[in-house]
Amino acid sequence: MMEAVMTPGIRTKLITSFVLIIVLPVAVIAGSLFYGMSRWEQNTGNEQVEKIQQVNQIVVQETINDYEYLDDPAAFYKHIKPSLEKHELELQIIGLSGETFFDSTLYDAGHREESPAIWDKIGEQASKTTIPIVIQNEVVANAVLTSHNPTLTGFVARIYSSMFYSLVVGIITMIILVVIFTVYISRSVLRPLQTLNEAAENIASGNLDHQIKYRATDELGRFSRTFEQMRIKLKESLQQQHAIEISRKEMVAGISHDLRTPIASIKGYVEGLQDGVAKDQKMIERYLAVIKEKTEKLDRLIEDLFQFAQLDLGNIDINLRNEDSQELLESIFSGYKLELGERFVVERPLPSLLVKVDKHKIEQVVDNLVQNARRHAGENVIIAAGANMRGGKLVVTIRDNGPGIREEDLPHIFERFHRGEKSRSRNFGGTGLGLAISKYTIETHNGEIWAESIHGGGSSFYFSLPIVAG
Repeated sequence: MMEAVMTPGIRTKLITSFVLIIVLPVAVIAGSLFYGMSRWEQNTGNEQVEKIQQVNQIVVQETINDYEYLDDPAAFYKHIKPSLEKHELELQIIGLSGETFFDSTLYDAGHREESPAIWDKIGEQASKTTIPIVIQNEVVANAVLTSHNPTLTGFVARIYSSMFYSLVVGIITMIILVVIFTVYISRSVLRPLQTLNEAAENIASGNLDHQIKYRATDELGRFSRTFEQMRIKLKESLQQQHAIEISRKEMVAGISHDLRTPIASIKGYVEGLQDGVAKDQKMIERYLAVIKEKTEKLDRLIEDLFQFAQLDLGNIDINLRNEDSQELLESIFSGYKLELGERFVVERPLPSLLVKVDKHKIEQVVDNLVQNARRHAGENVIIAAGANMRGGKLVVTIRDNGPGIREEDLPHIFERFHRGEKSRSRNFGGTGLGLAISKYTIETHNGEIWAESIHGGGSSFYFSLPIVAG
């Protein structure tokens, strides 16, 4: 059987979800901003290189064309100024010996007031290109072109553009994450709660067969399994209660029959005595014997009912005293030996052990077992009673040669109201409480009671009592 894979708990799921909802959009915004600035820087650099190369060629060509005005720097600047301003360039013409023939910055003081340090602080970089001036296939000087790029306005605009783009991407990412995690939480939390609510509604309506199939290992999974166990136990409890109620009704019907039969017999014999049907003393004694027998049967039924009521209330009093097991059992068995004669066999020797018992309660237990054997085995019953020491306890045995107990009934014979086969119960009578009362009595003595039987081969009942340490 495969072990269940542990899944995160609800608290972990919620914390993880909220952290991801916050962290991922921030990461996406930062990543988008970094990516946008990198692409802008790369594209701007490539474009600027191409632009500088093209512009430089144009300006140099114009410089060559106007080179004749170089002797008059002011006139030369006047001719070259439109191109320089158009392309935002500075021009220096350096002789081959290093002397400066022309410097546009000397004539452009009002055009750029900011120092290079200021431009460096705002991120602008100046690029210089030196191009030889060739006139009639001869290099006469070098043109040094200085380009400042990009402008501050363009740079700020690019920053705002990248931030806006990143913010939009981050918001969209956040919305998508909120939707995803809402669906995830709905499936992992709300759906199990809906399943539990459905199960609770079914149980409330009396449908205890509705199973909960949620098998996760998180808190809701554990709660679902506990809820499912509760449903199963509740179903079993209601089934057991229903079975007990049926047995109770059958018991009431059986008791009514068992009470009515001896009462009717007693009534008939009393009326016979009153009417003078019994003519002589012998017949009168016969009538009285029957009346006594039926009265004793009524007494046993009423005693069973009384014991059951006390058992149900938990009010059975046990008065424990130290007793010698041999003397105790001899006194109990002697009455049945006298009544049943050879049909009641005592297997001697009986062990002499010190036990702490309520003598009257043990007599009731033995009587329940003997009467149970007599009811089911009939007039030809042979009952064997004995005892021995087993496992440090006194074990008392009551065996009979009756029809035995069916295998499916054997585990239930000590349950309240259990009366075995219905047809046999009606024939043999009894409340179905005697063995249950015996079980309760023995357990209050810290002992055990059990039975062994083969259907059609007799039954053996055993109960054990703890031995008092000498």
